Amino acid sequence: MDLLGQKPVLDLDDDSWRIYTRNPVMPPHYISLTAQVTNSLVSEGAVVEGTVTNSVIFSGARIEKGATVKDSIIFPKAVVGKNVTVEKAIVGENSIVGDYSMVGGPVRPGEKVNNKLTGDITLIGNDVTIPPRAYLAKGAVVNTENPHQPAKEA
Repeated sequence: MDLLGQKPVLDLDDDSWRIYTRNPVMPPHYISLTAQVTNSLVSEGAVVEGTVTNSVIFSGARIEKGATVKDSIIFPKAVVGKNVTVEKAIVGENSIVGDYSMVGGPVRPGEKVNNKLTGDITLIGNDVTIPPRAYLAKGAVVNTENPHQPAKEA
């Protein structure tokens, strides 16, 4: 996320500090006519049909029509479904967020979320499927070892 600032400390174009990474051979990223991308990094193979703001979208990730991703990191081959809202979250590799879900929403009255580890950042681990119309409050952590904490139908 630090790469998105006005003058990031790490300059990816600095010839004196070369960065070598694994490059998945994929087609270029695609930004549809319905998409809006602001202050974000979008890697090759990603498809964006929704709105992405101040976020990092990794290779092969998909942001479907009507989805909004803000202040988040979407890892490789993750899918953010139609009309999903993702705010201040990390969505792990190969994970799917079902249509009409909310990730990173306000904590509902009476709901307890373990914020000691994550603060206000919502974490979805690798290979996790969040069902359609789920609600994940900010600070929630969902992974394959704990797939039910706390995804609730909206």
